[in-house]
Amino acid sequence: MEWRVRYRAKRLRLESAMEREKQFHRGGCDGGKAGRLRVFYAAGPGNVIGTFRHWKQGRDDPSQLAITYSGQFYDTVRDMGATALVIASCRATGRLTEGPFQIEHRAAPFEESNGPLYHLGQIWYGLGLLASALRFRADVAVVCGGTHWFMISLFSLLGIRTIASMHCTLWRDHQSNRAAPRGELARRLVRRLDRWFFRQRCDAVLGVSADVTRQIRTLCGDRRPDRMHTFIPIYRRAAFEPVAAPPPSVAMRRPFRVLFVGRIERNKGVMDLKSIACRFAAEGRTDIEFDLCGSGSAFDELHKRVAELGLASRFRLHGHCNVERLRDMYGRS
Repeated sequence: MEWRVRYRAKRLRLESAMEREKQFHRGGCDGGKAGRLRVFYAAGPGNVIGTFRHWKQGRDDPSQLAITYSGQFYDTVRDMGATALVIASCRATGRLTEGPFQIEHRAAPFEESNGPLYHLGQIWYGLGLLASALRFRADVAVVCGGTHWFMISLFSLLGIRTIASMHCTLWRDHQSNRAAPRGELARRLVRRLDRWFFRQRCDAVLGVSADVTRQIRTLCGDRRPDRMHTFIPIYRRAAFEPVAAPPPSVAMRRPFRVLFVGRIERNKGVMDLKSIACRFAAEGRTDIEFDLCGSGSAFDELHKRVAELGLASRFRLHGHCNVERLRDMYGRS
């Protein structure tokens, strides 16, 4: 029952944030728009069309162990009687319209690039999201990625209420002292612009962890958004019941196995894991191994580099793994 309580609590947080916008919309402060609440959702890189098809059948997306965020969003829109435009940065192109839902996969440009190209891609993608939200005549926008946060200020300036759904911290708490001056300048500029958004134009924040909301408080001080909610991923207990228990003794747990499950992207820290494995190898440590499950734009580069460094036997890339394979990997870790 625990997952049901947590799932309901998270739904209530999102519904509470959206219900305030619905009341605002109905209260005559919507610039003359009428009808049902119109919600724009800028999702992350997940396959939200595939999740919708499973959701429509009343089941969880079998490609994910967690209850998907997009599935929870679909529940909320349905229960509130709203209409929604959903745009995800998924690379598998697609478009679907059914009932109150319009769903589109639209990849973000230059996500794997560094420097000016990356920031240009974030800004361009944000402008595209804004144009879509305006054409949809959105009342509220729930944004969880694809563009710099400060770009969402434009939604607010044009009359769209904004909810930041934050699945990642704004910065690493332990930054390297070797950061390039040019890169550090760009980070400082982006952070300053983001602070203006969160202090002046953001109506609510949904943070995936206490670290996220803590950083918002640090960034904004006393002028942070009025409504800030922490939510965490939700898993059904049955999803982990088949996972084998770890060996009873420490001696039987050698080698120590570190498991990474997620997209193989630089910004997910996979290159940091490679660096850690290199350091262990240099120290002669052979009792610690790494397994990485997932695919992404950095997969080929990482695979090649691991082979060049002679780490392949203790740093294994498994690619995309289905749920059964993941359960096996969890059991071994």
